[in-house]
Amino acid sequence: MDFIGSKAKINSWIFSIISKNIEKSPVFFVDGCAGSGSTSRYFLSRGFDVISNDLLSFSSPMVEGYILPASKVSNAQRCIDEINNSDGERGFFYKNYSAQSGRMYFTDDNAKLIDFCRDYISGIRDSQLKQYLLYCGLEALSRASNTTGVQAAFLKAFKERAKQRFELRCEPRIDFQGKVVTHNIDIVELAEKVGTPGSILYIDPPYNNRQYGPNYHLYETFVRYDEPTLTGKTGLRKDWKTEGKSKFCNRDGLIAVLQKIVACSRFDTIYLSYSTDGIAGIEDISGAFDSEITVHVKPTTRYKSDTDTKRKYNTRPLSELLFEIQKENSS
Repeated sequence: MDFIGSKAKINSWIFSIISKNIEKSPVFFVDGCAGSGSTSRYFLSRGFDVISNDLLSFSSPMVEGYILPASKVSNAQRCIDEINNSDGERGFFYKNYSAQSGRMYFTDDNAKLIDFCRDYISGIRDSQLKQYLLYCGLEALSRASNTTGVQAAFLKAFKERAKQRFELRCEPRIDFQGKVVTHNIDIVELAEKVGTPGSILYIDPPYNNRQYGPNYHLYETFVRYDEPTLTGKTGLRKDWKTEGKSKFCNRDGLIAVLQKIVACSRFDTIYLSYSTDGIAGIEDISGAFDSEITVHVKPTTRYKSDTDTKRKYNTRPLSELLFEIQKENSS
């Protein structure tokens, strides 16, 4: 899935730090800003019980779909074959996000296939199977979208990948016998509700003022399939601010939310994933707490689509940061 900020490439580093600093598996690994679900899935694959949360709805099937029981794989394959063998239908995506609509997010044929896919999934009664098919559909939608990786705008000509037929695949899954819970609520509310001694809270908020709602609205509408009112040339969801506006996208908001979480939650340890390119610096975050804080640093490379080496932005060293915040009353 196209998703800026995914920790897929550094999840092993994150896991090595968190697992080394606990004596036994916590009650839950709580992923407070799960996004594409890559970190939640990584911890699931390592046997952790997981609570996964994000303001945006599409995050949930990316996590729940990953644990489809092996006994249901053949049913999933049958459904995928039926979806892929369709000629499509004219629905919301065709009317609003196809070439004929003037918004070139998808070819006309692919938009019709997406509509058929989503209508088909709506008829699935088995919740586990439905979440898996949504997960597969989101990955297929990402492959077919005519964007640069974010969805606030479409390209003026179809790139080669977007010309390929929209097609579902059987996406990776695991057999998992533990507990998985997903939420789509404010992270402070989450911390107040689910924090228990021994559990780990991991937060991966936006690093800059880019809101994820407008940038991933196609994923959100695919999962909700609620025919939202659209706005603007690019057809954003009109109510995206009330549906999923993040408080982390400015420095003051970031610090305030973090302080609330540390103050109100019952977690012994809170991990914050951040970047040296973030809107708040190491000193800003560390200085906001009286608690003991350790900062783990991992040098990394910039997003590969940003290749203009003449820009000063590209010449600065970049590192991923993992803040380890100990509650004052923790042992």
